[in-house]
Amino acid sequence: MSPRVSDTTPGGKIPSGSLSLHSLEVAQRRMALPDVSLELVWIDGRVDVIGPMSKGRPTRYAIGDRLTVLSIDPIWAAAWIGMPLRSLTDQVVDLADIDPTLAGVVLEHFANGDVRRFLSVEPSAGSHGPLSRAATAADMLSRGRRVGRVAEHLNLCERQLTRSFEALTGLHPKRFSRIARLRRAVMLAKEGAGLAAAAAAAGYADQAHLARDMRALTGQSPRQILPHVGNVQDIAAWKPEKRDAASDSQVAGSGTGDISWGRSSGGGQGFD
Repeated sequence: MSPRVSDTTPGGKIPSGSLSLHSLEVAQRRMALPDVSLELVWIDGRVDVIGPMSKGRPTRYAIGDRLTVLSIDPIWAAAWIGMPLRSLTDQVVDLADIDPTLAGVVLEHFANGDVRRFLSVEPSAGSHGPLSRAATAADMLSRGRRVGRVAEHLNLCERQLTRSFEALTGLHPKRFSRIARLRRAVMLAKEGAGLAAAAAAAGYADQAHLARDMRALTGQSPRQILPHVGNVQDIAAWKPEKRDAASDSQVAGSGTGDISWGRSSGGGQGFD
């Protein structure tokens, strides 16, 4: 049985700023960059769930496929789907296999063209909730703060932060930070910055550091990736390699027990 996130209602509302929607037609074989978000992809009468991606990977979609993609901030995504994202990391799963009722509702609103409006709610000013500390950790990590500093800010030890954050978002805090930094550099370069300037502004030591991280996370160099980055999702051209396609249709090992926003899976204090 998949782990559920305690005290949440799957399919609830999400702050409007934590959602983004775009459409595209697949024009060539592609590889998606690493991403911390959860994505819902409407295609051919179904809704695929793409979990956080710890590394660049080929998509399963064919040339000519028309996709509508709703990206959800990882902190809110776990509450919305009702399970920790660690169960979905590097996976593509039909939403109907997770929650048939929720899939039916979401599919209807994708078809009506109002899925973002249906799912979103304007955040209340000064609101505080069980997700606020996790959101603080994600924000600090995405801005390049070291894991130890983030843990100290939240009055946690690094182990507690790592357990809670990885269970919730599906990514180790250090990997989360690396992906955010890489995507920031790609966006800066896409907007016209030189590689050296983009690397420095994103938080890399130098251009060589960016190149090493790009190759480690995608298998390609910046000059191979950047000419093909064209849409909102930062999708890049991909040259096929031999791989195990079975992982595309299976959910990762689920672990045991409930994951509470208030405590880590190991029983120590988490994001309460």
